[in-house]
Amino acid sequence: MRVILTGGGTGGHIYPTLALAEIIEEVIEGKESIDFLYVGTRGKLEEDIVPKYGYKIEFVKSKGFPGLRKPVELFHFLLTLMIGIIQAINILIKFRPNLIIATGGYVSAPILIASILLKRFRILKIKTFVHEQNVVPGKMNKFIGRFADLIGVTFKETRTYFPPEKTIQVGYPVRKSIGRYPHSKARSELGLSKNQKLLLVFGGSSGAKTINEAMVEILPELAKREDLFIVFATGKYRSKSYRAYDDTINALKNKGLDFGNTSNLIIKDYIYDMDKYLAAADLVICRAGAGTIYEILSIGLPAIFIPKALLPGEHQVLNARIIEIQGAGKVIYERVTKNRIYVPIEELKNAIYELLEDQQLREKIVSNTKKILNFNTRNRLFKTFKAFLENDFDQLK
Repeated sequence: MRVILTGGGTGGHIYPTLALAEIIEEVIEGKESIDFLYVGTRGKLEEDIVPKYGYKIEFVKSKGFPGLRKPVELFHFLLTLMIGIIQAINILIKFRPNLIIATGGYVSAPILIASILLKRFRILKIKTFVHEQNVVPGKMNKFIGRFADLIGVTFKETRTYFPPEKTIQVGYPVRKSIGRYPHSKARSELGLSKNQKLLLVFGGSSGAKTINEAMVEILPELAKREDLFIVFATGKYRSKSYRAYDDTINALKNKGLDFGNTSNLIIKDYIYDMDKYLAAADLVICRAGAGTIYEILSIGLPAIFIPKALLPGEHQVLNARIIEIQGAGKVIYERVTKNRIYVPIEELKNAIYELLEDQQLREKIVSNTKKILNFNTRNRLFKTFKAFLENDFDQLK
């Protein structure tokens, strides 16, 4: 059994791909061996993360669609995509996979388009499973959905975007490690005292500039609390105009934060062992990507979700609204003005203090997560893959 995994650029595409690979291993276990190959784009997060999980990885060229109004960028996009498709065809012919599992992102475009071409010309027989994590699917998944053999979606609302006869709600695949790290062990390894609560702040693999800027204003005050331990991941984003980690550290120094005398604050660019930090956390501040939401819900953590504004289809805002409706977390929306996008600082500060001090509210939020986590996703995906690989499509109805 040869399986290609693809999807990347951010952890929101990489981690569900790895979780789906775990489930495929459970389905195939005892029948035959599995040879996995991950296909991504060089220089993106998958190059760093995937080898840590023991998977082989190869790379194809790919870049995001710039739109039709930028002819020069559109030309570069098409040229890059064409090269990537040729590279992907070469990988597919050499590897000869039985199955492709894709979770979207532009990095998966070349391998999926190549698989369509090779199937059309009857060079290879490949089954394709596409998983859409968000309420509103990305452009790549919308396009490829017309050609995929089976589409799994997290939210029932997403089914309307794909052909109904081959779309099934399976939920969001969470890695086995999430939720299995012992709470006491995690707190001990982080050096937390019994009376300290852990506030965990992160904005995804690249980080979230607006969250970083808001935390710069709030952290100097929070860091004075002896009953609070703060872990803050700024993200790995670096450009000529903004360096997430360095600029955040410098801004905090300018605010007078004395790192030498602040023992209850850890600032990182990225958290690789997120399972440990989530296990120890009492409150989380984060974005509202589907992966982040479901990892937090699966553990049962109170969280403040700050969806990124102005994304295509406003998918993070729509994800967050489902959380808000069910009372499964606090949602703070970014403010968008002509000159900037920002997180309202007082609103965020008030939400932090309210959730840290109101045990009853935290318990209510955790209880409400059950309204969203209404079925066993791993079991559902296990049955889906088993029926899919055995061509027993009646089981999928």
